[in-house]
Amino acid sequence: MMVFADLTLLEPSLPRRRWYLWTDAVAICIYLELFNRTGSET
Repeated sequence: MMVFADLTLLEPSLPRRRWYLWTDAVAICIYLELFNRTGSET
């Protein structure tokens, strides 16, 4: 997931690039579903 976070700019220390709101929404849904299935916050 950290690679995914880096690629989707969820990591705040990375320089800003252009992204779209729907990609952020998809990333949030993926994180929520992973938490729902695993119970892990990492």
